[in-house]
Amino acid sequence: MAFLGEKPTSQEHAWRELSRDEIIAAAKNFDHLPVKVRRSSGNIEDNWLISGVDEATGKIRVINIEGSGLKFYTPEELADLQISPRTLEEKATLIKNAKSFEELFVAISEIGGVRGSRQFFSTKELVDLINDIRLGRERLPVVTQTHNLRAKVAQLLEEQIRNSHT
Repeated sequence: MAFLGEKPTSQEHAWRELSRDEIIAAAKNFDHLPVKVRRSSGNIEDNWLISGVDEATGKIRVINIEGSGLKFYTPEELADLQISPRTLEEKATLIKNAKSFEELFVAISEIGGVRGSRQFFSTKELVDLINDIRLGRERLPVVTQTHNLRAKVAQLLEEQIRNSHT
């Protein structure tokens, strides 16, 4: 493992997808795992390393491998940046192909939660929220539109209502 200021070897700098839990563990253990970050320009760069946790905010500290940059992300934000675009398409396809609420819950479980525009929703939170909508305790707009999830819930609700009247 390279130390700060040293260039990591190509093997050490091999990027791979990381889960939220892997990111947190790496930050706590000061494992300098390579990660992708989003620059202020919107471009994604992969020459960054996890370097710890900011104790004041709980955010993950990442540094540029040249030591010239420093950024902070929540574990969820950083995990989202580690997902390849193909994987995002696969997640949307899993949700799109669900033919029932049960299949939708399996898809959400396989995805491992969804990042909405304001927050990350765990599998349990999404399943509970969707069930609350089905029972009339919540309204549809509380479901994130990410991966067209809100539209899928609306479609399944319509089918459920239509099937209950036949």
